[in-house]
Amino acid sequence: MYPKKSLYTLALALGAVCAAPYAVAGKVITTAPLWADSPSYHACNVANVSTTDLKSVTVDLINSGGTVLATQTLEPLAAGQSNELNPGGYSGFARCRFTVVGSTSKIRANITVFRNTSDGNGNYYDVLGIESAR
Repeated sequence: MYPKKSLYTLALALGAVCAAPYAVAGKVITTAPLWADSPSYHACNVANVSTTDLKSVTVDLINSGGTVLATQTLEPLAAGQSNELNPGGYSGFARCRFTVVGSTSKIRANITVFRNTSDGNGNYYDVLGIESAR
C-alpha cells in the first residue's frame, strides 16, 4: 500500500506534467501612465522590429486603479507588423502593458496620447504625450 504522502507527491507531479504544455510564460514590459481627456485619447502601440514572427503579444490598457480597460492579443505578431490598441472614451491616467511570448527585444512599444483636431480641411492628430515601454 502506498503512503498518503507518496500518492500526494505523485498526483502533484502528474498534474505538473499534464499542465506543462498549456503554461506559456510571457515577458512583460509596461509604460508609465499618461493623462488623457476628451477629445484626446490613449493608444497602446506595438511593432515587431525583428525578421521573425512573435508567437503572441497581448496589449492591455490599464487605468490608475489597475483595472484593464481594453485588451487585445495578437497571435502572431508578424515580422515588421505594427498594431495600435485604441479603445477611446477614457479620461484619466492610464498605462499600457505588453506581454510577449518571445523576446521583448524584438518589439518597440509605447503609449501615446493623441488629440483629434479638425482644421476645416480634414482631420489630423496632435501628439500630446508619448512614453516608451520598459
